[in-house]
Amino acid sequence: MGRTSCGPAAVLPETRHLPVLGPGLRRDERIGRWIFALAILLAFPALAQERTPSERQSLVDLARTLGESHALRQVCTGAQDQHWRRRMQTLLDQEAADQRLKTRLSIAFNDGYRSGQALYPKCTDAARAEARKVADQGRALSLRLAGPEG
Repeated sequence: MGRTSCGPAAVLPETRHLPVLGPGLRRDERIGRWIFALAILLAFPALAQERTPSERQSLVDLARTLGESHALRQVCTGAQDQHWRRRMQTLLDQEAADQRLKTRLSIAFNDGYRSGQALYPKCTDAARAEARKVADQGRALSLRLAGPEG
């Protein structure tokens, strides 16, 4: 499958999408991102289950958050950084049986990526602060999905 591109970094095609922690980030940012990544991984066992409409929306929201995290990370670490994109691909692999949901997730990831790129084209303190805020949102969504009702 081909990739669509948005600026210098390729995003996921509308049927296959994804976003991570790297050099150039301060220690507290790396720790926060690792916690976010761990929370996402904790959600994965529940992902293969049948989804309620609320859970599907939470997954779409998480995909958008991953896309935005991917853009914000790349602006500070470089286009070669594919951490959050790889996490998104793992999410898509878990949802392989539901093509409609995978498509929604891919679109949400790409929308989040484009939004992050447009709002923060350069690595600034504001971009780093936004990355922390988005990581907190993603962490909360992941924990909700991993919880007893998710």
